[in-house]
Amino acid sequence: LYQNYLQRYDEAEQAYQQSIAIDEKFVHAWNGLGNLYQNYLQRYDEAEQAYQQALAIDENYIYAWNGLGNLYKNHLQRYDEAEQAYQQALAIDENYANAWNGLGSLLLDCLDNKSAALNAFQQAELLEPEELCYKMNLAWAELKDGTVVQAQYLIEEHNLPTVGKQLLSAAIAIIKQNFGEAMAELEQAFKDNSPELWVVYRDDVLRLTRLIKELGFNERYLAWLYQQRLQIKFSPYVTAVEAYYQDSDAVSYTHLRAHET
Repeated sequence: LYQNYLQRYDEAEQAYQQSIAIDEKFVHAWNGLGNLYQNYLQRYDEAEQAYQQALAIDENYIYAWNGLGNLYKNHLQRYDEAEQAYQQALAIDENYANAWNGLGSLLLDCLDNKSAALNAFQQAELLEPEELCYKMNLAWAELKDGTVVQAQYLIEEHNLPTVGKQLLSAAIAIIKQNFGEAMAELEQAFKDNSPELWVVYRDDVLRLTRLIKELGFNERYLAWLYQQRLQIKFSPYVTAVEAYYQDSDAVSYTHLRAHET
């Protein structure tokens, strides 16, 4: 409750720790603590330790394997270990859609393997056809090579969450060389600066940032960020984008991810 709905993260940590003090082998509390450290407190070493504690209690606890995969992929850039963690979860339960989705994101964003990523996202969607985030990831995979038809179809045919739809629409506009339309969509996505933007849609923001650079709009995008005064509101993100865009030989997509808000 404190973690997911009330944003009272110190109390969330205390509640998990109290649960563990009562029963140190309560695997769900260790996993929840790992999620809290990873997604909200940026305490990544402690997140890894919490997931490992969960797996020491139950080596078949797929949620901790998935959490480790996300941690290694999103924050520690340990991609081989991320892939191993997702594959371990799927070896235990091949019907675990979330692990297929995480594996797809790893393959798409970090290992540049579009075909394998598409397969993983399709597996996730097949298992949970009502889960819209899998459809959004499918759309991003389709956009990987600059084709917009299938991605546009996915947007039009499904009632996607507003922020996710705005980020995808911005990407499609960039591919169509319509910078103004793209920034109009992005302005709406950035408007509320909710925690959800930087947790749920982190990968989408980074995908769009990368696409803008690949299509040569990086200088215009940086100027737009400053015009919107987002160097104040989103300081860590804008600083990372500036480094990523201005020193392409030395600063990789991994660098951008490592400095995300």
